[in-house]
Amino acid sequence: FGDSGVDSGRDIARDGTTGLLVTGSFTGQVDFGTGAMTSKGASDIFLFKLDAVALSTTWAKGFGSLADDRGVSVAATSSGEVALAAEIGAAVDFGGGPVTHIGQTDLVLARFSSQGAHLSSKAWGYLSVDTPTSVAWIGSALGFAGKYSGGTLDFGTGPLPAAKTGFFAHLLP
Repeated sequence: FGDSGVDSGRDIARDGTTGLLVTGSFTGQVDFGTGAMTSKGASDIFLFKLDAVALSTTWAKGFGSLADDRGVSVAATSSGEVALAAEIGAAVDFGGGPVTHIGQTDLVLARFSSQGAHLSSKAWGYLSVDTPTSVAWIGSALGFAGKYSGGTLDFGTGPLPAAKTGFFAHLLP
């Protein structure tokens, strides 16, 4: 996969069947077997599902803005629901309308069905650089980890301490 632009896989996860989910970023055009995707600006996010037995792409999605956007981590449940952790440099539409963008880079958590349909997406951020590092399913909840610049980053239980730089959030979908 890829073209003459900068294309980078960042994470891979296995679903409950033969599916592999891959995320990362691309520039220019890329075709994962379902048709060419063109980046909207600098680097865009890709997410695709690959059948590991047939080595064929089941579905592929691209998300981006005029700024740098990157897929960072992906996880799947045994039933195939997908969670994507991404970093965005401007507002990006993951399928439910553009998520809010506040700072230089913001955190995004997006969920998709096993067929790739958008289920939900939400962004968090402050004025500086906020980046996710990983996402994992913990039963029916999501574990979400990363780094933040301080300020008013809030996952719903009150602002995180400004003096800290790492976080772990336990979120219910």
